[in-house]
Amino acid sequence: MYISITCPECGKEIEVDEAEIKRLRVCPYCKAKLKSERENGAVVSDGAQALVYSADFEIIEEAGEKVLTAYRGAGGAVIIPDGVSEMENGVFTGNESITSVVIPSSLKKVGWADFKDCKNLAFVKFQSGVEEVSGRAFEGCENLTQVELPDTLEYLGAGTFEECTKLRYNEFGGGRYLGNAQNPYFAFVDTVESESPVDLAIHSQTKLIVELGGAWERLKSVTVTGGVKKIPANAFSNCPNLQSVSVEEGVEYIGSKAFADCDSLREISLPKSLRVIFSDSFDDAVFVDRGWGLGAYLKTTENKYAVLMDCDKKQNPLWPKSPVDFEVRAEAEVIAWGAFYKKDRNGKPLNWRKITVGDNVHAISSGTFWGLEPLKKVVLGRSLNYIGSEAFLYCKKLAKIEFQVFDGWTADGEPIDPKLVKNARKMAKLLTGDWKHKILRRE
Repeated sequence: MYISITCPECGKEIEVDEAEIKRLRVCPYCKAKLKSERENGAVVSDGAQALVYSADFEIIEEAGEKVLTAYRGAGGAVIIPDGVSEMENGVFTGNESITSVVIPSSLKKVGWADFKDCKNLAFVKFQSGVEEVSGRAFEGCENLTQVELPDTLEYLGAGTFEECTKLRYNEFGGGRYLGNAQNPYFAFVDTVESESPVDLAIHSQTKLIVELGGAWERLKSVTVTGGVKKIPANAFSNCPNLQSVSVEEGVEYIGSKAFADCDSLREISLPKSLRVIFSDSFDDAVFVDRGWGLGAYLKTTENKYAVLMDCDKKQNPLWPKSPVDFEVRAEAEVIAWGAFYKKDRNGKPLNWRKITVGDNVHAISSGTFWGLEPLKKVVLGRSLNYIGSEAFLYCKKLAKIEFQVFDGWTADGEPIDPKLVKNARKMAKLLTGDWKHKILRRE
């Protein structure tokens, strides 16, 4: 394949075989030296993309973004160039020559298995600015001993440090943590090894929990402190001896199947700060009797009807054949994502007509009423202060959303006129249309 290169000196285009581009050092027209990036960076262009070569790195620049596509260095200590915003999968995978790596702040995401099986990698430092490390990113780095995580990190994927048997952790309260000099307990990644039951108390400085931890057979209890805003999907799933979960004030989100398949779980405490929970977050662990009404509620130590988790026709013999007018129990405080999203045997949404939200409900999770095509009216309670994004997505016949409190509402931080909130028809149109992806809050 031939590409066109523009000489930075004379401006003429040079046709060259892509396989030979690294050998091209002099312009055939003006004899100017084509400098490498390390020598202040001549950039060769093939129109939409620009290829930047240095002694160690191959980078594609496109639309202002720099993508690292190859590493050809001798190994040892590697510093990924600042300005790289993306890295192709496989650039470092299986590289046994690198011993340390510094991830620049410009690289927001480290991808799936990007450094997998780098057998001699011993040290990894993330500069402040990195936000996500995907699953298996450092799996099999058997000589990795030290990792410095940035305080900007928002996501740590499943199995990120799997089979990193020499990695040094900071231990506290039954848990293993990774962090930095300022906060050594920034991220919870594992439980301690123990032959006895483990009572896990997440450190007060912890901000992040690894996704898809779980399967800890010795785990007996979990206390999640309020510094952690989000408990990710599957975080404590499949812990057969887990009996008690306490989620403290400040936590806002409990992901899908976060505590699924914890068959011994009997005690749950949830905070008032909770905004989003999924219908399968606890996977039927402690539902109250489905024989009451049409709903199934998550029982906590404070309130046995704390969360409306789902309304399931298949498991409820009292389900009516006529259109349903449903009222959430007065004691309920949160409605889960997917609580109403059930279909009949023909694949059609159940025949909801009107849903009344109790006065104690303070949060409606994202996607709560998602796909309820027959639904025509929703009445919201007086304590409501949060409506998640896409809560009313695909409610095609929804004509009215009645608010009981009109002042103090914002949509993605922008104040909403109380007169607009009073208009049930306009609010229905906005929340199923222009505002369907917005988060509504009341201060």
